[in-house]
Amino acid sequence: MKTLLLAILLASPPAPAQEPPPDRVVDTGAPDEGVEAEAEGTPDALEAERQDTITRKLGFNARQRAQQDAALEEAAAQRNRRLLLIVIVLLLMFLLSRSVNRRDPRAGQRRRRRAPVSHDELGRLVFQAARDADLRTYRSLFLNGSEAAALMGREQAQLYLSSRDAAALEDALAELAARIPAGAVFSAVRAIDGGLMGLNVRSPNGDVVTIPVGTVTDVGGVQRIHLPAALAPRFERVKA
Repeated sequence: MKTLLLAILLASPPAPAQEPPPDRVVDTGAPDEGVEAEAEGTPDALEAERQDTITRKLGFNARQRAQQDAALEEAAAQRNRRLLLIVIVLLLMFLLSRSVNRRDPRAGQRRRRRAPVSHDELGRLVFQAARDADLRTYRSLFLNGSEAAALMGREQAQLYLSSRDAAALEDALAELAARIPAGAVFSAVRAIDGGLMGLNVRSPNGDVVTIPVGTVTDVGGVQRIHLPAALAPRFERVKA
């Protein structure tokens, strides 16, 4: 029986190959025209996309660079404003310090007390003080407290200083200034009656007028006014 079945199988022809259904047939042929068009258009689209990406990047970089430039300009402007503010503050401090420390030019002369060593030099200083109404310089030409105490003793020095106080010296300087003719120049000094020193001044018309200054005392080689003429013996103005 088995032999019979085997013989039948060997003798029977092979079954034909079954064809796949139409809907499952794989098309291995060339693509259609739409696919070809899509395939052909892909490089251009990629290039366009690449160019668009580059353009966007360039635009972003340009905006970023513009923002950076604007930030740098703003920082520079702020720095310049700060520097300007510092300069203004320093200038104001400098001007304020000058106004606070500004000193009267005559104060420097008072601290640097003049020390005339001759009657002629003393006379020139008296003439300048009278012409300029410079009371500080005029007062500095008189004996001070220590010099008066060394010459007269403490008690006499106190009496002396009280007799020629600031008001008396101011009146004496005003009298000197009133006696100097307008436009007159210093000529010389001379001794006049009463042991006084007088100024010879030359007026614009050539006249020389002698104006009394006061008594003069030598203090260690420096000539100092002892008493103004108003407190010394009186005399009349005379022409040289």
